[in-house]
Amino acid sequence: MLNFGRIFSAAVSVCLLSANIIPTYAAEGDKFNVGEKAVKVGDYFQMGTYYEDPILWRCIAYDENGALILSDKIICMKAFDASGESENGSHKRESENGLYRKRYGSNYWGDSNLKDWLNSDADTGKVVWSCGNPPDAEHLFNGYMPYDQEAGFLHGFTNSEKSAIKTVKQKQILPMREYSTEPAENYHIFHEERDGYYSVSPIEHLLQNYDTAYCEYSDDKVFLLDVKQADDLHRDFGEYLAAEPTQKAALYVRNNSGMTMAYVHEWSYWLRTPSNHRNGGFHVRTVRQRGRNDNYFNIYEDMTYDGDSFGVRPAFYLDSAKAKLTSGTGTAADPYVINGKGFVYGDADADGKVTASDAALVLQKTMTGTLELPVQKKTENWLEYIDADNDNKITASDASFIMQKTLVGTYLLPAEKTAK
Repeated sequence: MLNFGRIFSAAVSVCLLSANIIPTYAAEGDKFNVGEKAVKVGDYFQMGTYYEDPILWRCIAYDENGALILSDKIICMKAFDASGESENGSHKRESENGLYRKRYGSNYWGDSNLKDWLNSDADTGKVVWSCGNPPDAEHLFNGYMPYDQEAGFLHGFTNSEKSAIKTVKQKQILPMREYSTEPAENYHIFHEERDGYYSVSPIEHLLQNYDTAYCEYSDDKVFLLDVKQADDLHRDFGEYLAAEPTQKAALYVRNNSGMTMAYVHEWSYWLRTPSNHRNGGFHVRTVRQRGRNDNYFNIYEDMTYDGDSFGVRPAFYLDSAKAKLTSGTGTAADPYVINGKGFVYGDADADGKVTASDAALVLQKTMTGTLELPVQKKTENWLEYIDADNDNKITASDASFIMQKTLVGTYLLPAEKTAK
């Protein structure tokens, strides 16, 4: 059993010292540099892949740790932590504190399955679960959507992309009973309302005693937002706090679970902040929007409950010194590409250059009317990238023109030639 008095005193001292620091903070529209390029809070970025699709991110703040980057959509649905008997980590503390983590999973971010997965680049089935309890079908709610055999989230990132993710030390609110069997006056307080079975906190009540609540400081690379970051997001971006799933995420859930929420327009998603109501061992805060016709956000007290699943909306801090923007303009349709290949117009096979193989592919696709370029298909103005003769449509004449030019090494598209 950890020495609660010593840990509590140290934790509160550190948190109070931190509260006296006046952090730098930039809201939407404020500028900062990535390399030599000036970008702004609110711009969109592309880096890494999941379900084989590029991930779209957005800068939501610039604070003492740098540029805070959040996934634009919910990328998947996963359990925060699985049930399990292993006592390698926080599950061990359930027997003395009555936390029921072996039965329901843990709300302690530090050794949660979700943190392990988000920060792993391991191959399929090789993610190391620090609590010793893998998120397999046996230990998840109704066996839905296990991810113990998935590759780690960072497996979909190149080494160059991973180098642009900064490791930061940030505050982590602790569960009420993490270190003591007795309630104490400085656990993180929420204004409590009831919504059926659930405990609810309207967003305006998120930060009660946040600065002095039990906490620790953890080294994070890829993480979930906490209540402070969620409150900042709502303050600066309003409805952007709500999130829809990607098409691939929705399709995966529909095919692999019986959860009807997969069809809802906006999904609930995990925060990394534990709840301190009732039993403090397996409740975690989630973002929800109350009703379909209003904009009343609430932070719910949802349970890990046998590995129950909610949306995952990851975040990271950008290492601006190691990040290079290889293309894009920062819009959702044309995001800045971080440490990726140069965006080459007409690169039909996405190998970073335009050659006769691109011309052959374009010719084949245009003749059958099935042209869809792998690199450009996500943008709204894809037409100009391959409309070689500027007639505002894609035909065999464009393919012939491209083939002719690539074979003699003089290929140059009229719209814009090669992204800088």
